Amino acid sequence: KESDHATKNFLDWFVAEQVEEEASMDSILQKVRMVGGQPQALLMLDSLLAGRRAEAASQE
Repeated sequence: KESDHATKNFLDWFVAEQVEEEASMDSILQKVRMVGGQPQALLMLDSLLAGRRAEAASQE
């Protein structure tokens, strides 16, 4: 049905969310590659990511 605006709006939102998640994961992977296997750097990255989760939850 060509006039299914609700479905189009949902798909637009869904695709935008997927693009955002891909960008987020790409950023995380770049950081992991940058720190390599350095344990202290991985712990610091882990702490940053944990804070990011709490920050995202507070914005909802």
